[in-house]
Amino acid sequence: MNYSFRDITFSKEEFIELKTVVGEFKRICHDQVYRYVKGSYEQSGDAVSQKRLEIAESILSKLNTAEYLNQTVK
Repeated sequence: MNYSFRDITFSKEEFIELKTVVGEFKRICHDQVYRYVKGSYEQSGDAVSQKRLEIAESILSKLNTAEYLNQTVK
């Protein structure tokens, strides 16, 4: 199932906060997948954490694309 949002407008401040929150979530997920142990990073085998990281990266990518399109398409 896909979710489409139409006729929804974010203020600049709301959009920046949304990107910040998702970016922080991505950082937390990254830290769960890649742990710093004894001088090097080791990847966790946890499938749930890996999937959350992939989703967070995907959402950020879509937000960046939306931001770019909003600035270039008038």
